[in-house]
Amino acid sequence: MKRKIALAITADGEVDLIRGMVDLLLPRLERVLIVEGRRTFQGKPREVLGEGWMDLLALKPEQFRTVVTDLPADSAPGASMRQREMLQRNAIGLGVRDMQPDDLLIAVDADEFVDPDWLDSHADSVTVPTRMFMLPCYGGLDRRAPDWHCCLKHLTTPVGHWPPYETGWLFPGGVIGPIRDLANLGVQYWRSHPVAKTGEVAGWHLLHLLSPEKDPSRKLQRQAHDWDLGADCQYMIHCLAAGIHPYGWWGATQIAVPSQLEFLARRHPDSVLGDLPSLKERHHLMQEALERFHNSSHLTHSSTNPEQL
Repeated sequence: MKRKIALAITADGEVDLIRGMVDLLLPRLERVLIVEGRRTFQGKPREVLGEGWMDLLALKPEQFRTVVTDLPADSAPGASMRQREMLQRNAIGLGVRDMQPDDLLIAVDADEFVDPDWLDSHADSVTVPTRMFMLPCYGGLDRRAPDWHCCLKHLTTPVGHWPPYETGWLFPGGVIGPIRDLANLGVQYWRSHPVAKTGEVAGWHLLHLLSPEKDPSRKLQRQAHDWDLGADCQYMIHCLAAGIHPYGWWGATQIAVPSQLEFLARRHPDSVLGDLPSLKERHHLMQEALERFHNSSHLTHSSTNPEQL
């Protein structure tokens, strides 16, 4: 019997991204599972869509599951953004308990798109929890960049020393594995301690694309970036248009829109950014961004303990 596949997405309001991912993979899926928290990763109350996702994604009842979980409030002692994210990811197991042990679970964040061709070629051979390497698209479907975007310890590393060359500028994204291996572990453990990693590109990380409320700074503000006083919407829009890292550490390169994502480009024309500014202009902007970072942040390795996503 052919293995059934469930796609589980950790959601925080990214409707356009989630709709695109489901449309891309739906012919291969037995189930779509959306996991939401009643609080943001910062512990603030948020409204959940719950069953409303089924209509948004044009799914039938038998194709859809929803899990809504409570997360610690911002006033909870010792609770962190990272802990809330881990709790939400681990709630995924509740939505696949009725599937067979050998069925497959794909567990991703809303901006981690799995390549359907890769899935067709590899689904039958996945036997252990596997982390999927993804090509990072930065701000647009036609831009590629390194993907260490969120952690202060990397930003205080000398320019040119990151990301590690062995990653080939790929992002370790979501995970895929047999449902039986969720027992007593959970999806967060899969991500942190995968048994295997893909030897090739298995999809795309759509970094700062189609962000909720059209605010590309949200990803910085809601995760490990409470130290970043400069993560405002207009500044991020300026950086993305130029293809530079918001702290000046690198510039994106131009690529063709991946063929599997052309439907997304047609649906959202603003996701294709076009030609990059001249190299001279980009170098100037990168230097300005570096100065902005050093002038606005007083943090060092010893004064904070940022967490990489």
